Parts: sequence; structure tokens; C-alpha cells
Amino acid sequence: MTVNGVELTKEQLASGQYTTSANEAEVVAESKDNAAVTVLPKNENNKINIIIESEDNKTRKVFEIKLGVQETVEYPANKTSATAGSTQNGYGPEKAIDNNTNTWWHSTWNPEGNTLAKDKRWYQLELAEEQTVSKLRYLVRPGNDESVGQKNGAVTKYRVECSTDGKNWTSAAEGTWAVEDGWKTAEFTNPVAAKYVRLIGEETFGVGGQMNKFMSAVEVRLDVIPQPEEVTVTFVADEKETPIKIVKGQAIGDKLPEAPAKE
Repeated sequence: MTVNGVELTKEQLASGQYTTSANEAEVVAESKDNAAVTVLPKNENNKINIIIESEDNKTRKVFEIKLGVQETVEYPANKTSATAGSTQNGYGPEKAIDNNTNTWWHSTWNPEGNTLAKDKRWYQLELAEEQTVSKLRYLVRPGNDESVGQKNGAVTKYRVECSTDGKNWTSAAEGTWAVEDGWKTAEFTNPVAAKYVRLIGEETFGVGGQMNKFMSAVEVRLDVIPQPEEVTVTFVADEKETPIKIVKGQAIGDKLPEAPAKE
């Protein structure tokens, strides 16, 4: 599938949605395995929905393209610190921000009562400075070898909360994720100013029916709306210097100092 000439990655297709700052989009979606693909017109919510239906009409999926969304960037993992409600020795929360998919954070293997209490099923990132956060991305351990519990702790029903002080929290997103390889995305209903972001495992997977016994993450990332870059420009008129702060890339006509009065 391409949107305005940009081919979507496997991860983007698997997430079920794509965002673009463009207000219009030319979508090219090719059928696979004889599935029927229908691209609907842009709706009143500034979205384009693509309906994918299997040949036998038993499976139907909707892919969503959101238009006019501010561009975002990934917040550097090395500028975050991580904590969690529960941790197994050797599998600390820092393992999910180390850019290494061969390590992961995992809650205790032996929770009290054989179920990890809901108030312990969370993973939290603290940013170096407050940012406008638009989404959280979550990567589970790849593979399906039940003998070693490769998908143990995968979050299947989530809630994301944000805070500026680590005490007062606001719900930013909630939903469900399939138990499968690849990045999962929790797109916020609206971008939120936050210094702390917490992923809550409302429900988690465990092999052999061990629901809510574990929680884990290979990597966790945040996308933020870039902050405008300010620069200082010095204007010189009649040997008088006037420094003015402006946003890089924006017009500065209304910020120019007044011309000196003529005698």
C-alpha cells in the first residue's frame, strides 16, 4: 500500500493505521490472496478507511489513514529513565530502553497468588523534559516457543496514562493488541503534555492460560511533536543592536523592531 507515493512498511500495515500531515491522500492498495480491497472517500473526521475482506467473506479488517496530523518524531530512548510495578531479577525496566531486542523487561516470575496484581502491571517512562506526546509504541518478545514462554507478559488490553508531575494522571489512550510479533502502537486521542508516561497492562497474556500473571516489554518508545526551535537574531539600525528571538523557519516581519524616528 502507498499513500501519496510513500510505501507503508510491514510494521505500519500491522498497526492498522497510518498518519500523515497532508490533508489529502492518494491511496494505492493492492489486493492479496484474492481479498477485496475498498478505499472509501475521506470522511467528516478527516480519515480514509480501507476495507479488506477475505474471498470467503469471513474476515473483514479496516485500515485507517488519518489526515492532517502533526508530524512527530521519536523521543530519544537515552533521554528517558524507566520504572515498573514489578521486576524479575536481571530483567529490569531499563532493558526496554536499551535499543537491544535481545533483552527485555519482565515482571516477577512468581507473583503472589499466581496473578500479578493490577496495581503492579505497569511500565513507566520519565522524560528528561516535558514534551507533547502523541503516541506510545510497544514491542513484545518475538517467537512463539511456549516451552520458554516467549510471549509471556505480552499486553493484550492496555491503557496509557500521562502526567506532568508523576502524581496526577490523565488517560491518553486505551485499546487492545493482538499477541503477535512486531511493534504495537497506542495512538493518543489528543497529544498530551507529559513528563511521565505509564503503560498499564489491563490484561496480559501467558502461555497455558496464565492470563495476568506476567507483564513484559522488549522495547517501549514515545513519539512527540517537535518543539519549535528558537534562534536569536540581532538587528542593527543606526548603530543600535536589537536581539530578537524568533522561531526558526517562520516569518519574522511582525517581530522587526520599529524604525528609529527621524529628526
